[in-house]
Amino acid sequence: MLKGQTEADMILKVPDIRLLYNKYSGMLLGFISQIIDDRSQAEQQMINIFKELAKNGLKNNLTTQSSVVTSWNELRKFALTYLPVKTITQPSMAKPVIKQHLTEQEQQVFNIAYYQKQSVSAIAVQLKQTEDSIRETLKKAFAVMKQNYGN
Repeated sequence: MLKGQTEADMILKVPDIRLLYNKYSGMLLGFISQIIDDRSQAEQQMINIFKELAKNGLKNNLTTQSSVVTSWNELRKFALTYLPVKTITQPSMAKPVIKQHLTEQEQQVFNIAYYQKQSVSAIAVQLKQTEDSIRETLKKAFAVMKQNYGN
């Protein structure tokens, strides 16, 4: 333990991995699944990322660094350092999501999750639906987008 730093100070500064996991694991798994096609490998990679995050959080406290992951964007950037680089065989031609392919509900849930960066639980509260129905709606929206626009 560092001189002048109490154990209580260290415990409070370590990010609560369970909180991050509960809040962002679904989004992270979806993000990883875009890079790793095999579901079980994607899940294992997600677990490894959270393990590394816990190690780094403890290391940062012991060295008094202050880079702690607390948001989705920070977690996504952290995860990218542990994910394999996906090679692209042809230039990517980004196609906009055409509203006719998604239902109004799928559009709404996707837009809140992607653009407003809200968690599944926050969306469920906002739309007065269950978290499972929100996850299912996002899953359908991604399937439609993947089917119509590829990876």
